[in-house]
Amino acid sequence: TDRLLDTEFPVDPVVSVAPGQDPAAAAQRMRDDALSVVRHKSARYSVRHPLLIGALLAGLDPSGPTAEYLAAFGEDVGIAFQLRDDVLGIFGDPSITGKPSGDDLREGKRTLLIAYTRERLAPGARQVFDELIGDPSLDAGQIAALQQSLFVVFGLLVLALLFSRHLPNRIPEPGPALERQSAEPEPKSGS
Repeated sequence: TDRLLDTEFPVDPVVSVAPGQDPAAAAQRMRDDALSVVRHKSARYSVRHPLLIGALLAGLDPSGPTAEYLAAFGEDVGIAFQLRDDVLGIFGDPSITGKPSGDDLREGKRTLLIAYTRERLAPGARQVFDELIGDPSLDAGQIAALQQSLFVVFGLLVLALLFSRHLPNRIPEPGPALERQSAEPEPKSGS
């Protein structure tokens, strides 16, 4: 059960790039740290752990294959949910999201989208991007410039591919435990 409900959070969610730091190494660190934040803070806390806790309370065997499937599924759905939230935090319609478009840019959230964008920008554009991101006084024109950088780097199709990169490829095919038609919980080990 401890392995399934891993709560270790090894990363500082605030990532900065020091002047003179190797840009490739800084980009890799920012991307790895952003993914770690998504995985540990969002995916596990919001989806994976509640899903597993509910299944365990319903009698799921924590050492069985269904627990592993649920853990992988919950984490991947949680990552997809957070990536979608990140897109909405940058491009979202305020009448739907309830917060101003670009608010995450003003806050300087170091999301996967920001990490991938920084990595792909030319050095001069990256410097301007870094100077703007996290400035709470950004105006509509500056927000639009940052949004344009993200859009140029990704385009909507690539944003969709970013979602799919973190989804079902690593979830194994359902085994006999998931193919059962009954709603009976798996028996616990040693019962």
